[in-house]
Amino acid sequence: MNASVREEKKQYEFVSIDTASPCNARCIFCFNDWANIKGALMPPEVFEKTLPLLDMTGYDGFYVSCLFEPTLNPDFCRILGMMPESGRNKAFFTTNLVKKLSDEELTAFSKANLDHINISLETYDQTLYDRLTGTKGSHFYENLKRLGPLAKENGMKLRLITMILKSNIDELPGLIKKAKEELSPVRHELRTPYYFKASKEQMDIAEEELLPRKELDEKGRALIEAAGGADNIIIDLSNDLESFRKKRSEDFDTHVTSAEERPGSANFRVRIESDGTGHFGHRAETKELFDLHNIKEPKQYFSEALIRLQELEAANYFLGELSEKKKSLFSFGRKKEKDSPSFLTLPVEISENRYPSSLDEAVLYDGRFLHISGWEASSSKNNAAPEERLFLIKDKERFLAFRPFTVKRPDVASALSDESLETSGFYCVIDTKGLSRIEELSLYCAVKTQEKLTAFEFASS
Repeated sequence: MNASVREEKKQYEFVSIDTASPCNARCIFCFNDWANIKGALMPPEVFEKTLPLLDMTGYDGFYVSCLFEPTLNPDFCRILGMMPESGRNKAFFTTNLVKKLSDEELTAFSKANLDHINISLETYDQTLYDRLTGTKGSHFYENLKRLGPLAKENGMKLRLITMILKSNIDELPGLIKKAKEELSPVRHELRTPYYFKASKEQMDIAEEELLPRKELDEKGRALIEAAGGADNIIIDLSNDLESFRKKRSEDFDTHVTSAEERPGSANFRVRIESDGTGHFGHRAETKELFDLHNIKEPKQYFSEALIRLQELEAANYFLGELSEKKKSLFSFGRKKEKDSPSFLTLPVEISENRYPSSLDEAVLYDGRFLHISGWEASSSKNNAAPEERLFLIKDKERFLAFRPFTVKRPDVASALSDESLETSGFYCVIDTKGLSRIEELSLYCAVKTQEKLTAFEFASS
């Protein structure tokens, strides 16, 4: 293959765990459906089965809490102490600090040697805090006042998240400065609320608290000025009242801020509930649920699951095999349940033309799954409008066909002064099981039209 291949070990993108599923706050923008949530506490012996995942995820990828409040688990300090020192720098937890916490608990948090602790800080006004969090008589400020000095003393990094709302935006320039002086956060993110479909009451609250674009831009300048260009202060003013109302009228059912993902890429996320049950990525995609109580060898189970998930991901790209004898592509497309397989008999032509192209990166995971990315310009040069772009891999006397994922490449379009190259990028995952050695494979890009399939080798521009 005409590319340098880097070998790596596949990891989970992140592992999201909750050791407790009750919560002692009812924040106005929380997307949990409390009517259908049954509280559970994870015993330390069940949490212990998650620890092999520390070696299978990257930096900042092990969430010791996610959707609920971990301090409600009476064993939480013990759980933190169970984590091996070598993996703690990958882990963090999020807490609302609502519960009255002892000096011993706060000290344990500050000495846990995790990457950081996440804390939400919307206001320093008690009355407004009570309204935004649905609490009364909270110990938040008392806990925060004691945790700040302990974190500095013991080297625990704090990250703050602040929602930008109509009711607090005038306070935020001062809040930024006060938080910097008292807490020294390594990161302070101020952002407008995410949009999500919720109850009518929550949607009405969102309309009351979201700012119109003009006001958001005007008052946002004061936040930027208060940040003073600090790298650790992130200000996101992207979501406004007008766009929320538009989304609400369209009856949206997903976060509009979620990015488009490659086929199967979300499968490499592990979600573990406080009752010990879990799943990978989107349940509908993997259809694989698990229960930690029933897993005797968690390290082996999660290692083998990584291979299964990579097989599922690669299957999204594989189309079929090219018959050398008939010069036709068969078993084209993925067979779905109740669907009969479709067959194509397009002639294939190996072109001598070498269109501008670049195979930017080739990574082989676990010695088997080849990820390739780059761009190619055949679509803009082809007179007949292509129906789609395919990849062909020649392995000895046979060709295998794959459908790559299209990636936007404005850099390529700008460099070559060709707007049609805006979508010239590609990403493809190839399962090399049963194929020859990587360096013996030939990679072609193929453009499919109604008349034929034209294939050409990559040539760097």
